[in-house]
Parts: sequence; structure tokens; C-alpha cells
Amino acid sequence: MSIFEVALFITTMFVLLSIVWGTVTLGISPMPSSYKARQAMLSLCDETGDGPIYELGSGWGHMLVALARRYPHRSIVGYEASLFPWLVSVVWLKVLAVHNVKIYRQNFLQADLSGASVVVCYLFSKGMASLKVKLGIESGELKYLISHHFALPSFKPVKTIGLNDLYQTPVYLYRFSES
Repeated sequence: MSIFEVALFITTMFVLLSIVWGTVTLGISPMPSSYKARQAMLSLCDETGDGPIYELGSGWGHMLVALARRYPHRSIVGYEASLFPWLVSVVWLKVLAVHNVKIYRQNFLQADLSGASVVVCYLFSKGMASLKVKLGIESGELKYLISHHFALPSFKPVKTIGLNDLYQTPVYLYRFSES
């Protein structure tokens, strides 16, 4: 085996083990939103004013880049706990010279979300239930939550977009009171 083959093998194993470890510890693998879902989420963000947008579980950075490009004057914050997707996001943001994004390698459940005006997420049922509890304790400036596919338990969305895909996947917009 050449040095190149050994390095490629080690890199591949690192990537795979990182993704497996993140999946086991977080309960879900990093899964990017489809193009249609990102476009629907961006259109809903158009209705949310000009405050900071936080993406929870920002994965590979696709949505972060789309948000940053669409809203260059808004602060965009991403949280991703899985090492390799976070690393890919950091590199991608640097290569694309995106300057209005901060990304943290941290579980959003342990992060301070009180500065968010808008939260965007593509989580899973258990993640949405945990987010509901966190928001009940620490809502801060939060005015809107936009969720791809999974509903926020016990809350009624003000708008739902059904994607034109096989499953008619929903994208939800929730509005929280100003008080």
C-alpha cells in the first residue's frame, strides 16, 4: 500500500467513524434538506423581519449558505454537534467567503438561543420535543420558528407549505407572541 492509499483509508475511516459517532450520540444522522425544502424555508424567512436567524442542526451548511446569501444584512448562526459535517460547513463558508455566519460545534440544547429572532430547523420528533422544552425555558427574542418536516408539539403553525414531492413534505412556520 502506498502512503496515499494509507492516508485515504485513514481519512475515510475518520469521516465514517465521525458520522457514526455523531449519529449514535445525537440520535440522528446529518441529513440535508432538499432544494425544494430549502426554498420553502427561505420563502418563509422572508416573512420574519430582519433579526438574527439561528439554524439548529446545521449539518453540512447548505441552509447556512442559502440564508447568508439571501439575507446578507442579517446575522446567521448555526449549531452543529457532529464533527465532520461541522468541519465541512466551516471550510465551505470560508471558501465561499460568507461573512455574516457564525457556526458553532455545539449541541443547540446546551447553547444560548436567547438572541435568535428566527429559528430554522430540520430535526426529528424527539429533537422537536426537546426544543419545545428549551424554548419554554429560554425564548428570549424568538419570534418565529420554521421547521422542515417535523411539527413543534402542542403548537399550531400559522402557515404550512406542502412541498410538491412524493410525501407532500410539510414546512411549518410558527409565530410566537411579542410579549
